Amino acid sequence: MAGLGIGAGDEVILPDFTFVATASAVLFANALPVLVDVDPNTYCIDCDLVEAAVTPRTKAIIAVHMGGLPADLDRLTEIANRIGLALVEDCAHAHASEWRGKRIGTSGTAGTFSFQASKLMTAGEGGIIISNDDKFERQARSVHRLSEWQGAILHVQLSRLDEQTHRRHQNSRLLDKLLSEIPGITPQKIDARCTRNGQYAYIFHVDTKQFAGISVERFVAAMNAEGIPNQASYPPVHELHMFRNGEYRKRLSGKQATEDHPFLQKKFPATQRAAWQTVWLPQPALLGAEEDMHEIVAALSKIQKHAKELA
Repeated sequence: MAGLGIGAGDEVILPDFTFVATASAVLFANALPVLVDVDPNTYCIDCDLVEAAVTPRTKAIIAVHMGGLPADLDRLTEIANRIGLALVEDCAHAHASEWRGKRIGTSGTAGTFSFQASKLMTAGEGGIIISNDDKFERQARSVHRLSEWQGAILHVQLSRLDEQTHRRHQNSRLLDKLLSEIPGITPQKIDARCTRNGQYAYIFHVDTKQFAGISVERFVAAMNAEGIPNQASYPPVHELHMFRNGEYRKRLSGKQATEDHPFLQKKFPATQRAAWQTVWLPQPALLGAEEDMHEIVAALSKIQKHAKELA
């Protein structure tokens, strides 16, 4: 944010459905994160709502590629270029994902990638920033902390990234096909312009009415009991403590620290659905053989068959 010249009094538009770090990065720059809802099928930022959220204070848009699926980069790039905003791609989930055959992280002003322990490439923590803007690159490089040892670990992982990405992508498309036969399970919709999905996670919506009304938490526990690693999602940003009780205002100055921000009064129906009604299969589960994908589906079918016993 600092490298983009974003600071006090500025606004940055980002999805409500994202990890808190996306919003806290904006707050650390003393700017206001403006939250908007996501597309109910892809779980990526809703471009119509992005355009509606632009004000004279807006300086940037953050596109989060949720689960590895690229946000609509055609539309977001057009909006950013037309209005004169920076477009930052949050690629924490999306190493090696592609949009129209082009690697993500290269469509906007900057792309950020995470190397946290659960990610598709990991060095324990940290990440990288890529950009074609020389001034921005120099500013980012001036505060880099990556050690040579971490760089060596990551370099080795690059040699197998494409093969692993291909396997995750293929297994996920197989799951799309197999899960279509289970009532109540709706996978994240893949945009046809996504030519490759890094697939940090396989995300699917669970209609609990088709599972005897059991909670998502009970569903997750049942999947784990069947030996299938899975987890529920993270909460909407607007429901986090620092936003609900106004703690975020302590990072702001001037009018922003005192005025009522409209996004806090808005409803986020698609985010609520994504946050509380989806289940994620983590990326290691997608590196198995084809028969492993069939085992995942068999576990889901078993849970549905015995759901009344779990209620």
